[in-house]
Amino acid sequence: MTRASLVGFVAAVLVGTTSPVQAQAIQALGVFEQRCGTCHTKPAADSRAPDRDSLRQRTPEQILDALTTGSMKVNAEGLTDTQKRMIAEYITERPLGAALAGQASAMPNRCAARPLGDPLAGPAWNGWGVDAGNSRYQPAAGLTPAQVPTLKLKWAFGFPNGSSAYGQPTIAGGRVFVGSDNGFVYALGAANGCVYWSFLA
Repeated sequence: MTRASLVGFVAAVLVGTTSPVQAQAIQALGVFEQRCGTCHTKPAADSRAPDRDSLRQRTPEQILDALTTGSMKVNAEGLTDTQKRMIAEYITERPLGAALAGQASAMPNRCAARPLGDPLAGPAWNGWGVDAGNSRYQPAAGLTPAQVPTLKLKWAFGFPNGSSAYGQPTIAGGRVFVGSDNGFVYALGAANGCVYWSFLA
């Protein structure tokens, strides 16, 4: 029995004993393994194909675009639109449309509109390590090492449908600018974490 037929057989057996959601995931797994697994499950050392962990970091919309109009269009020939959507949601572990939840307009903690202050006035963190020695120490904050253990969390911001932020935030003009793997860049109020705007990059 070939690998493709074995995956199809296992999926067919399991579909009869699972919920509709589980059945769809099993079907998506089968289609992924048959059409995409050869290159993406364990890419060769010299391959440019991203592995499954790398694909999981993308949005379902990015995967669907690759399958319908992008670099994977040829490989996806013969798949139905439903199968392409199932693969996109299966590999990213997020539903299509989840990115919309990341828009600032969908968040309850919006900032009152006000112009950006002088980005050079007040405390700022506009660079990776602050100085040539990459010390990451902010003299303007006036903190001593002895004070660090007494600091308390003032506010937190969760990236909707995101799992990590690869870049260090930038602080300027009383705002925090930060991006997430959900595809959005946010402008937040440095004092309270409210959201000024978002941009889907």
